[in-house]
Parts: sequence; structure tokens; C-alpha cells
Amino acid sequence: MPKLMGVKDILESFINFRLEVLQRKYTFIKDEASGKLEIIEGYIKALSMIDKIISIIRNSDSEDEAIKTILSLGFSVRQTKAIVNLRLGRLTKLENLSLEKEKLNLEKIIMNAEKICKSNTLKYNEIISDLDESLNLFKDINRKTEIGFELEEEDLILHPKEEMVFYYSNIGYLKKKKKKKDKGFELS
Repeated sequence: MPKLMGVKDILESFINFRLEVLQRKYTFIKDEASGKLEIIEGYIKALSMIDKIISIIRNSDSEDEAIKTILSLGFSVRQTKAIVNLRLGRLTKLENLSLEKEKLNLEKIIMNAEKICKSNTLKYNEIISDLDESLNLFKDINRKTEIGFELEEEDLILHPKEEMVFYYSNIGYLKKKKKKKDKGFELS
């Protein structure tokens, strides 16, 4: 529903909106990184028992049977599906090292996202840095139009010094009254 708002109310609404957006953004980042971390941990665990995993997949009659057997080894459903779909080329020692690095990176991302989700101060700092980026992005752009105008001397209407009173009418018009010497004020 439309609402009449002052500058303070508009700024408060904007900041509350940005806080909510940042909360959802970092919750999403944390959830996505947690899902990836779960799969990476499954890969690392599977690499430690790779011979058993390969024999289970080889000896299974179907993919579903292989998934059920691997699930019994303590893997989650997500990890098991990822292991079954894993390319054999990812089973090298170098891949194990890259998985460990990726695991550490994902843990840092999750910790950072959790920290930001819990702290309004960090969210405010991010809002400020976003606004600074926007300011820097547009500060070098020259205006395409000019604001303002110049008055020519013939446009100026000069009045001798007279006493006048300016006021707003009930319906919002600006009016002026000038004082006559004998009769008080007169509308003009």
C-alpha cells in the first residue's frame, strides 16, 4: 500500500531491505558451500577406501544397488550419488591434494558467511562498501544535461522596494500581499 515517507523513513527502509538481502545472500552462500563441502568430504573419504568403492560399483547389478551398498558405509545420499557419478580420472593423488585445498577454502567461505549472517555491523560495512563502489562507478560520468538556467536582463522584473508578505494558501499556492499606504494589505 502506498505510504508517504520522509527521507529518514526512506533511508531506514532501504537499509532494512539491504540487511535482509545480505542475510539471504550469505545464507545462500553458506548453504551452497555446505553442500559442496559435504560432497568434497565424501570424495576424500572415498579416496581413502577407493579399492572397496570400485569393487562395490563393479560387483553391483545396478546403480541403485551400488548406491545402497555405498550408503551402508556411512556416506550420505548426496555423497553417494556424487561418488557413483565420479570420473575415474579424479582418483589421482594430485586430485586428493586439490580436494583438501578445496575443503579448506569451502570451510573458510562457510565461516565467513556465518560470521556475516550473525553480525549486523559486518552487514552495515558491506552496505557502505557497496555504496562506495556505486559512487566510484558514477563519479567520473559527466552529466548529459545541464541543471539550471540563466536569466536575461529583459526577463527580470524589478520592483521598487515595497513591503510584502508571502504565505501559502490552504490548497498549497504561494501568494504575496503588498502593503498599500492607506488600506493595509492587498492580494496581487
